[in-house]
Amino acid sequence: MSVYVLKCNEEKDDKKLVTIPLESTPIMTRSAWNRLYCWTKTGYVNGETFKLIIAKFVELWTLQQPGLDVLLFGDQLGIHRQVEVVEEALKKKVYMWSLPANTSHFLQPLDGQPFGLFKKEVTILSDEKIVDDLLTDHSTRDANLLAAYAAERKAFTKPVIVGAFKDVGLYPFDPERIKHLAKENTGIEEDHASLAAECRAGALSVIHRALKTSKRMTRRLFGCLYMPR
Repeated sequence: MSVYVLKCNEEKDDKKLVTIPLESTPIMTRSAWNRLYCWTKTGYVNGETFKLIIAKFVELWTLQQPGLDVLLFGDQLGIHRQVEVVEEALKKKVYMWSLPANTSHFLQPLDGQPFGLFKKEVTILSDEKIVDDLLTDHSTRDANLLAAYAAERKAFTKPVIVGAFKDVGLYPFDPERIKHLAKENTGIEEDHASLAAECRAGALSVIHRALKTSKRMTRRLFGCLYMPR
């Protein structure tokens, strides 16, 4: 399931946002998944929108996977930890877990290859779609959204998602991998000798670049001073 959160115009009626909080796009093929979109004033998910998103997820999950438990990972954002939302989801065997603080940047599976590939594809496809619309005298209003739909199909495949979970060590659960990522992202190393060596190497690299820059600027300066008229 995908949810697109769009920024609404200031003149848009607030009541309309409440009346139709989530719109669903038609599923064109059997391999496609549910795509929804909504509007907020900021273009970001807020507490009320998040409640609706989780309720929709629970509805779809219980319909497609009846009786099967699911772990739903999130971060420490306040709207992701609303007690009433967690309680309602728990009744349907949807367990909402929050990753520890300051770890979501390296433990969040979709933040790596899936979204990296998605961003790359959506940029390429968006440019292509805009050019096509301009050449055929069509409106480019929906170019970005249509490009995002196509990019999703390429980026969010089963092998990519399964590989992303494995890469961060969440599934299959690999505590050693998680510890390694934590040390790598916090700069903490068990081997203090190797850490000292890395620091020295880093310092030498900075000094070397500074010397090269200094020489280059010196040559440029004297080249200007002695340039013949």
